[in-house]
Amino acid sequence: MSDLSSHSKPEEVVVTHLDWKISVDFSKEQLVAEATYLFQFIQPEATTLNLDTAHLDILAVKTFDNEKSIPFTLHALVENKPHLGRRLEIDLTQLKGTEKDCRITIFYATTNECSALQWLPPSQTAGKQHPYLFTQCQAIHARSLVPCQDRCGVKMTYTATVTVPNWATCVMSALPKSNRKSVDGTENIFILDQPVPMSSYLLALAVGDLVKRDISDRCAVWSEPNVVESAAYEFSETEDFLSAAEIITGKNYVWGRYDLLCLPPSFPYGGK
Repeated sequence: MSDLSSHSKPEEVVVTHLDWKISVDFSKEQLVAEATYLFQFIQPEATTLNLDTAHLDILAVKTFDNEKSIPFTLHALVENKPHLGRRLEIDLTQLKGTEKDCRITIFYATTNECSALQWLPPSQTAGKQHPYLFTQCQAIHARSLVPCQDRCGVKMTYTATVTVPNWATCVMSALPKSNRKSVDGTENIFILDQPVPMSSYLLALAVGDLVKRDISDRCAVWSEPNVVESAAYEFSETEDFLSAAEIITGKNYVWGRYDLLCLPPSFPYGGK
């Protein structure tokens, strides 16, 4: 079905998986990233992959092995629809016929106009010591975080390798797999995996001075250190709620973990 909020064309070529490498630079308030896409040709005659972008600096597009550059066009804004961003059209001609599933890598950086990214100075956090980054991709802001087919009907799995300052912790809408220090000890590197296909608006990233308190084997609360005990108390019944939902539906919780992130006091959104 047509989606008037997207420039992408998944009915021709659809993305099924994203391998994401992200470096978080608080001094520049910028992400420098590599996004490798696994995609399938839905229409055999298709020759382009079309992705949504908004305010991203597209540096290069290459084959998965980085041996060849791939031509691309970053189209102009559509008149009267600047909020939809710009269509990134990637020429797949040289990949046609190679295999059923193909891969390309996009090298890009965010800018200060990327609406999905919220950079907080220390003064806007609870601890007042370190800056903080969180994302808000709903409804169509994911395209300013990563080039993607930014529409609910397209679902993909993803993995991420995120490099942050050595004082920081990274959490995402994905399962944590490992973390380590960089060779020089100045950075932390987190590896995460989301094995359940999901829509782009559910992509989420937060980086800050974060600690964790477990509620159960599959539930935990993350927040700044001076808030975490209160947050854990407030959400101490999370496992009970999750178990009750499984009993009512007769199904196991598909996402594996149910962790909660309590954001700094300057977080601007609310609901009831």
